[in-house]
Formats: sequence, C-alpha cells, structure tokens
Amino acid sequence: MKLICLQKELNEGIQRASQAISSKVIEPVYGNIMLEAGNNNMKLVGTSGELSIEVIIKVEAIEQEGSITVPSRELGNLIGSLNSGKVEIESDDVKIINITTKGSNYQLNGLSSDQFPSIPKIIGEDIISIGQKTLKGMIKETGFAIAPPDEVRAILKGSLFEVQGDSLTVVSADGRRMAKKTAKLLNSPGKNFEVVVPKKTLNELLKILSDNQEEEVKIYITDSQIDFQMNDIRVLSSLIQGKFPNYRQVIPAHCDQSLTINKDSLYKALRRASYIAQNDLESPHLVKFKIHDSQIIVTANTQDVGQAYEEIDLPEPAQSLDISFNAKYLLDALSYMECDEITFELSNPVNPGIIKPVREKEKEEDYLYVIMPVRLK
Repeated sequence: MKLICLQKELNEGIQRASQAISSKVIEPVYGNIMLEAGNNNMKLVGTSGELSIEVIIKVEAIEQEGSITVPSRELGNLIGSLNSGKVEIESDDVKIINITTKGSNYQLNGLSSDQFPSIPKIIGEDIISIGQKTLKGMIKETGFAIAPPDEVRAILKGSLFEVQGDSLTVVSADGRRMAKKTAKLLNSPGKNFEVVVPKKTLNELLKILSDNQEEEVKIYITDSQIDFQMNDIRVLSSLIQGKFPNYRQVIPAHCDQSLTINKDSLYKALRRASYIAQNDLESPHLVKFKIHDSQIIVTANTQDVGQAYEEIDLPEPAQSLDISFNAKYLLDALSYMECDEITFELSNPVNPGIIKPVREKEKEEDYLYVIMPVRLK
C-alpha cells in the first residue's frame, strides 16, 4: 500500500474510527485500526467485535492499493501531533507501515489485515432512512433515561427502536422513568421491527450525526445487528438480545389533571432546589411539590445542608395535590425539551405522571416522558 493524504483528514478519520475500540482489548488486533487503500480513497476501521466504525477519507493519490492494521493509540498520537499538510503512507501489507512528512519519518509495527475481524459490506436488504438531525434529536431526548451500567436487566441498557409503518419510535426506560419519541421516516420497507440498540452505540451516533435536516441516515436492521450509514461514515453494532418491556403499559391511560407550566421557570426552580436536595443521604435529589390553587410550591429539606422553597405560578387553578419526585429525573427531561411550556399530567402521589412539550404547531415528532413519584415513608 502506498498513498498520499492530508494530515487533517487522516487524523479525524483515525479519531472517529478508534471510538469503536474497547479499552479492554483481549486480542492485539482488536486494539488496531485497519487502513485500506482502494477506489481512490482510504477506509479506516475500528472494532470491538460488538461495535464497528468505518470511515472513508479522500486521498491525494494512491500509487499502490493494499491494507494493514496498526495500533490505534500509537497511530492516533503520532498523526495527531504532526503538522498539517501532506502525509505519505507506505506499508508492506504485513508488518511495517512507514509514515513520512516533510522532514520526518516514522515506522510502526502492524499486523496483516487478514487477522482483522471481517466486517460485512451490507447486513441485510431491508432499509429505512430518516433525517440525521431528527434521529440525533430522538437519541438525545430519550437516551438519558437508559438504565445505568449496574442495572441487572441487560435489555434496559439500550434504547428500543420500534419501526411501525412509516414511523420510528425510540424508547428508553430504567424502571423509574421512561422517555419516548416518535418521528416520521423518509423511507420504510413496510415491515415492522423491534430491536434494542446499546447505549455505547447511541453515544457514538450522537457524535457523528449531522445537525443538517437535509442529510439522511440509512439504517439496515437484522435480528442481531443494526447498521447506520451516513455520508462517509458507517456504524455497525450488535443488538441487545431479549424482549424490551411493554412501554405502552407504563403510560397512564388517564390522569386527573393537566397542568400547563412555563418550562424555564420550573427548570430553574428545580435546579436551585436540587442544590439542597442532592446531598440527602436517605433520598438523594428528593423534592416535594405542593399544588394548590394557582401555584406549585417546590421544597427540599436536607438536614446537613438546609432548606429550599420555590413558588411557580400556574395560568389556571389546579386540584390540590402533594407529590414528591426525584429532581434529577425531572431536570434530565426538561433540559432536552425544545418548548416554552410543558403539560404535567398528574393523578395522585403514587401513580406516574406524564410530561409533554407544548408546541405552537403540531410537529411530526411526538414526545412524552413518564416519571414515577417518590413514595415517602
């Protein structure tokens, strides 16, 4: 292999592909990035076995096609520290790679690409597509509700991707809260799918997906893998196996009252109160809501820190209710909602509440957040 490329593009490609590589490498080849020159470009691939990221970069010239794998950390550190400009890469496709720029030359030991895990070109025929900005928003607005790493139920350590007709619904839940968002697809095969995508994969997608609504991402789905393809980047991931809980059963069919609340007023009040509540040893982040007439009174009380008291005005009188929540869970949802007002649907101190954004116009995207109250002893 012999080619010339630009340091900036090579560095960005290496950094992107290396995100797939696990910090716990069992075999040396899984700590390597594969470089493959051909078809007037260079492909860089990093993999952990469960997650693979493939990046294609432009090159100035290819004198000889070929491929080799090189340790990602050493390659990334070296290329990242080079001056901008042209970089010449030459390898024997087996063990040695030469990296040359003006006034410097380095050799790195590598491994043959024959030892690198095989990455299928296409995993299936069924394809859906959606705007990159739309999918990015769906992951952001639901991903915070994914269960933490110590959760014993593996199925909750990712988000449900449910395809029905021409819509995609993304759902995350951890047993105490659930976030759901639905949006229209640009293209659908007419088949229904229900798969669970790991959190690590979703986090990497957030770094890659564009904020340009005109750009789309193509998604291939099988029983065991999901393949996201956008521009010159591809993210291929294993799925979490198992049956995701029936999220529809979590959504209350009826709530006794619906409160319209200014989102920023509620968010700022909760954030201030959470400074007091977060250090409570018995019930961390606990805040109490006292709803009466046209006000919500938010309080927090931590013995070693102090007390918090906040008043939030409501546009209309409400039914009296005393109910408690985890402030962090409320702040997580409110921080991602793009709206001026929310509706908070409530019934009693033990049944879940529903939060929805209030928008001036009906959008194609549909979002709701279900949160369980904290039951006081």
